[in-house]
Amino acid sequence: RSAMPTPVTGGTVPSYRNPDRRRRGSGCIDMRIALLTIVLVALLAAPAGASPRQVMSFEAPDELFDDTRRDATLDEIRAFGVTQVRQLVYWQTFAPGPNRKRKPRFDATDAEDYRAAAIGRLDRLIAAAQQRGIRVMLTPTGPVPRWATKSKKGNVNRPNARQFGQFVTMLARRYGDQVSVWSVWNEPNQPQFLMPQYRKGRPYSPRLYRNLYRSAHRAIRSVRSNRRDKILVGETSPRGNENVVHPLAFLRGMACLNRKYEKTRSCSRLPADGYAHHAYTTRIGPRFVPDDRDDVTIAVLDRLVEALDRAGRARGLPRRLRIYLTEFGIQSEPDRISGVSFERQPAYYAIAEHMAYVNPRVALFSQYLMRDDA
Repeated sequence: RSAMPTPVTGGTVPSYRNPDRRRRGSGCIDMRIALLTIVLVALLAAPAGASPRQVMSFEAPDELFDDTRRDATLDEIRAFGVTQVRQLVYWQTFAPGPNRKRKPRFDATDAEDYRAAAIGRLDRLIAAAQQRGIRVMLTPTGPVPRWATKSKKGNVNRPNARQFGQFVTMLARRYGDQVSVWSVWNEPNQPQFLMPQYRKGRPYSPRLYRNLYRSAHRAIRSVRSNRRDKILVGETSPRGNENVVHPLAFLRGMACLNRKYEKTRSCSRLPADGYAHHAYTTRIGPRFVPDDRDDVTIAVLDRLVEALDRAGRARGLPRRLRIYLTEFGIQSEPDRISGVSFERQPAYYAIAEHMAYVNPRVALFSQYLMRDDA
């Protein structure tokens, strides 16, 4: 799913029926007891600053956008006690003629001119969620129609911000009375969602994202019923490399700040109601600390807190933005890169959830996915 290992969490954990696994015997039981002890110790250590109002969200994009699996998935999520789900809205999926080089003639702010099948599935998802008392957060994002890119090549290369704003206007008009939280563009610091990430060795995607976000923000606020909606900025993935912009470098770039969090050019403060981030860890577990100071996993959320506060003081972002962990998960075996054992998976997830819970700046914590990747 990403250019770097990105763990996800599973739903139903299968029982051990492989005889090779059963031969671990009492050692397996000892591990379970040890991991349970770790979790209990962590849960008993909650400081007074923990937020009792932290929201638990859930993301199951494939199941929820599938008419044959949607209702059963929502029932399962509701049975967990979860009352909010996040759904990605891929521009390419909804737009007419997404593979054409020339933009078709249509009213880009009117849902009736978009692909009926996609609009219908989103209509039914939101209606079904409401029937169960579940709120839906929408994330309009790339990939984009080919005609909306500057070079007319591919589906993520330099998308047109004005046309993206028209797409978001359509969503805001159609779902404004049903959706109260929006997050803009999934993992814009990843090349499979936005390109180019770098230009002449310097981060370039933050500048592209700033324009896309501002256009989407104006579109949502332009609809009268959406003036109190929360709009989240960021949606960054946790770690960077030569292909992926590091999340805190991305934050500084979109806020027009240098490495010292000083303004690099005259640009206005980005409006936002929260900062969305995907604080995935590695198979090492939730205590893993990345070496690069511009990376943010669940173990080092305070790096993001500090960066947001410095950006607020520099007038790049609003002050003291709260953090929305809109994706988090632990992948299970047999994934050879990110997978952990079935004993460790729920333990790691519980520890990570507690780490988010005791951080007073975290407003939301989300589970991703319903089932592990195949």
